[in-house]
Amino acid sequence: MGRLRDLRLTFPTNLADNADYPHVEYVIVDYNSNDGLGAWVRDNYIDMIHAGSLVYVRTDEPKFFQMTHSRNIGFKIASGDIIVNVDADNYAQNEPPAGERRIGFAEKINALAQGYTGRVIFAPCRTRLRGRIGLFKRDFIEELGGYDEDLKGYGADDRSLFERARAIGYLSIYFGTHYVVRIHTRKSEKMEHMEMLSHLKNEKLNNDILRAKMDRKEYKANVGRPWGAARIVRNFTHELQI
Repeated sequence: MGRLRDLRLTFPTNLADNADYPHVEYVIVDYNSNDGLGAWVRDNYIDMIHAGSLVYVRTDEPKFFQMTHSRNIGFKIASGDIIVNVDADNYAQNEPPAGERRIGFAEKINALAQGYTGRVIFAPCRTRLRGRIGLFKRDFIEELGGYDEDLKGYGADDRSLFERARAIGYLSIYFGTHYVVRIHTRKSEKMEHMEMLSHLKNEKLNNDILRAKMDRKEYKANVGRPWGAARIVRNFTHELQI
């Protein structure tokens, strides 16, 4: 929501840096943006949509940006076996330590996934997830129940997913923080479309919710309710309810 200025910088670079791995589907979620995101996608990437390598979905419903709900939409729409969140201000590139071979992020995730059939979670490291986390889609939906939509606005969304997965025995696969390069934006910019404008208060509230749920051993989110639900338009032409 309102992050076209970031995508103009990150998305073309991410396409170029992952061009060596052909089996990638990109999903852009337009979460009721009013900054011309749809027109930019149509003007520049309609050929990718026709080729099936890019999916653009828009929902006009949200008044405020919700990290968990927006990511659930993207993860449900994605058709790949492995789903990975990449925030709009993130570069999916590789700045390897000295002596290591440079490979694209998508190729790296695929290489790490070989030999595993599930119950793994991909992250840059244990302590700082930095908006970059991935799983096998079936595990994300069937065992973890998606991102926890009790968490509103800013904070604890990725941490919740990571800790819940770890609690039920998922193996953590770390791809390294050198794959997480991002635009440094002020917190006020990140919060401008959220209902609660104080990131400290919002993050504390969400962390309190997470801790209480972990104490109660509530490891599957959104039980008994629809999640990632929205009326969307897919690729400018197909209206559907998910």
